[in-house]
Amino acid sequence: MNHEELGDLDEEDSFLKKISVIVIGVFMILLLLSYFLTTPAVRNVIIGMVESSNLEDDYSMDIGGGNKLIFINSSYIELLNLYDSNLDVEIKACLFGEIIGGDYFISEVVQPVIYSQSYDRVVSAPCSNISLVSLHSHPHMHCAPSQQDLESFSKLKETNPDILMIIMCEEDRFNVYTNVHS
Repeated sequence: MNHEELGDLDEEDSFLKKISVIVIGVFMILLLLSYFLTTPAVRNVIIGMVESSNLEDDYSMDIGGGNKLIFINSSYIELLNLYDSNLDVEIKACLFGEIIGGDYFISEVVQPVIYSQSYDRVVSAPCSNISLVSLHSHPHMHCAPSQQDLESFSKLKETNPDILMIIMCEEDRFNVYTNVHS
């Protein structure tokens, strides 16, 4: 290689470095602006959407570790009816069934005693120790758990290590927690 060819390579490298720095800089500025210009509620929606997933066409959802939660019989229809008839308030449901090979097969939906309900809160009796899932809804698209949700789930796990906590935030969108630090 002669001196001119080496100079051309240096110019190309320099140009690519400048473009890379500009692209990364613009990305970082957009990232910072999106953080500072969004409200906590908007960030909560974004975080919840990233953490949650939609129910599959076969009424199943991934719960991690290669395992699934599968609604069988008419259990999802029961849950959906409960959700749809209470769109203005949060709901609470205890899901029952069996665990086979790490997969949760849900066959029954039971609503515990409800003490109070509002748009963003439900106070109820806890699910029994044989429940597979403690499910409650959140307002539309707000899928992230509150600190109270995590504390309640932690207490449930002490007496029932197999229980899952699920937040239902749309008709077919769920955020599944298998342990307190999911």
